Amino acid sequence: MKNLRFVLVLALTLALFQSCTKEETTDPQGREAPELPAQEAFVMTFTDFTESDTTAVSREQSSSASNTYWHWLYAAGNLVGWNTAIVLSTGLPTLAFFESFNHRPEYQGDGIWLWSYDVTGYDGSVYSAELFAELLPSDQVSWEMYLSKVGGFSRVKWYTGVTENDGSGAVWTLYHRPFAAALPVLEARFSRDLDSGVKTMRYTNISANDDDRGDYIEYRELPGAAFSRGYDVYRIVEDNLLEIQWNEGAKNGRIRDLAHYGDSDWRCWNGEYRDVDCQ
Repeated sequence: MKNLRFVLVLALTLALFQSCTKEETTDPQGREAPELPAQEAFVMTFTDFTESDTTAVSREQSSSASNTYWHWLYAAGNLVGWNTAIVLSTGLPTLAFFESFNHRPEYQGDGIWLWSYDVTGYDGSVYSAELFAELLPSDQVSWEMYLSKVGGFSRVKWYTGVTENDGSGAVWTLYHRPFAAALPVLEARFSRDLDSGVKTMRYTNISANDDDRGDYIEYRELPGAAFSRGYDVYRIVEDNLLEIQWNEGAKNGRIRDLAHYGDSDWRCWNGEYRDVDCQ
């Protein structure tokens, strides 16, 4: 009898525990928390260029009399520079976003869920993150991230966004100046065609008091195309568009930049990054 009573108490305890857990992670209609958006919908990739050995290519360029690598080096130099600038301006919100995948949300009421956790910055500082998600009637999800720094600022809005539930799109606004007003400085816009697999991610400077407001960099993936990857870099002050296209597998590519080359012709490189005539 004692064993039976123990089993009944244990079963009741487990049922109550599961009930409490469900109440924390679902809304009154039983809907689960929205899925966190894919990382590609938040962060632009530069891996094809940042993981390439530009030092080795530069060394080969300086020691070779018959081969040059100017076009690929110019493309890589531009993109590595952009990657560095973006990491400096979006490093903290990116870290906070990635950390959210390691935590579970809790339902807050009114269709809103909260991921709450700590994250350590590149400088070793500890930040408290609050990521809110709200289900919208339009089959979209609205997101807001607030960060607080231990011994520093408190609950600063760092970014907001709206994502499609099917993963086909996202629009983010990143903010800056945590010790003053939170001002929008960067828009990130992601789209994916669910049938063809074509993807784009564009970062646009939207800082109100910046002479470079309107500058953008856009990354594209075009499965099956001769040039299956591409970047467009637009500088508004110069009204100039830098275009970089390459084949992800073969590594050959091309670049076009009126401000740099003085004309609108393509310059090409082969799978070993050597300058070649465009076909």
